[in-house]
Amino acid sequence: MRSYQLLLLITCLLAACSSSADLAELDRQRQIPKIKTVRPTHTPAQFKQLDIEQALQLARANSPALKGAQYRVEAQLQRLEVAGNLPDPELALKTEARPLNSSSASSGEVFIGVRQGLPLGGELSAAEAVAQEQLHMLKLKRDQLEIELEARVRGAFSAALMLQKALALQTKRIDIAGEQLLLLKAQIEAGELTYAAIANANMQQSKLRNQQFALMRKLQSATKQLATHLGISSEINSLLGSLETASDLPQLEQLLANLELIPIVATANSEAQVAHLKAKLAAARRMPQIELELFYRETELGNDAFDAAVILELPLSGRRAANSRAATADAHAAQQLANLNRQETQLQLIELHANLIFAKSQLESYRKDIVPSLEEQVEFAQLSHQAGDSELSELLKTQESLYQAQLGELEAWLALMVTWGDIVPFLPQQ
Repeated sequence: MRSYQLLLLITCLLAACSSSADLAELDRQRQIPKIKTVRPTHTPAQFKQLDIEQALQLARANSPALKGAQYRVEAQLQRLEVAGNLPDPELALKTEARPLNSSSASSGEVFIGVRQGLPLGGELSAAEAVAQEQLHMLKLKRDQLEIELEARVRGAFSAALMLQKALALQTKRIDIAGEQLLLLKAQIEAGELTYAAIANANMQQSKLRNQQFALMRKLQSATKQLATHLGISSEINSLLGSLETASDLPQLEQLLANLELIPIVATANSEAQVAHLKAKLAAARRMPQIELELFYRETELGNDAFDAAVILELPLSGRRAANSRAATADAHAAQQLANLNRQETQLQLIELHANLIFAKSQLESYRKDIVPSLEEQVEFAQLSHQAGDSELSELLKTQESLYQAQLGELEAWLALMVTWGDIVPFLPQQ
């Protein structure tokens, strides 16, 4: 009966191991930080006004790309926990030489044993190194996605904010055109002008209103695009923010000296490192794995005995060697792709930096020369009009020139913000 007692013991042991594994797995799942789907809890009215910090917070919370990237990081953390572990042992229970028509429990032999694979050549440490680098790569990709998301949100926010301010300036221009039209009508009534003189003024006012309507449509489209980037369906009526710019532009030499810290380059280098470590793992796997077997058995006479065996794989197919050579070639290819990525990033960086310098110079020409000069002219025209030395029409013309220049300043500011958003993903990250 000893064989059946052993069989019962093994069955209980397997059940206990299964239950323990299930409980351990449940415990690990409780410890894994869950990534919850963040849904905006605000009412639509709370999105009537929005600043850039609120916009970035909403975008990060509602981004499917960031959530997916974080889930991939969590998945790789689980793989890393077991990457360097030995293969699971196998438990076997078998009987030999047991007659089919025998009713005796002691007839035949019963074997109970385990089989354990033993990877050689540093395979386990190589597998763990691959898993560790893959985790690093996934974190880099996640961080790169967040940087790119922030750049897109800032670009969309800047476009909408610029159009909002441009619409306000356009309204002032329409008001000036209306005042000029009233002056012309007064001159016509006084007999100083004919009705033909009012045609150009009507045409100008109509043109300004059409431009206002176009700006309104563009602003509606821009706010909808911004809401899409933020992952919200609420209406955005107003944006809060000023036309600020980065005080210090990055130096091109410093950017080129820190290419390896740029997220896109760092990610490509990490992918090449993963391929290199996989080649090391494939090289370690060229050495055949051995398996150890240890069996306990009870003979027909009731005696205890042990059988032991060492099983060595014969690599006659050449598959392991071929896999190693293929992994080495893949590593070389990945390294060349990383080198190409570095070259292309360097070229893009040079071009984007030149565009950034040009865009800032355009904005500075408005802020330091054009707009201040017209503001002085408007101030002088106001004083002259108050003193009775000039007509109101001259003041209105000067104000119209100022508003046109301020619209040009807005367009230059947007061009700088768009260019800045393009270069942000190429800035080194510590």
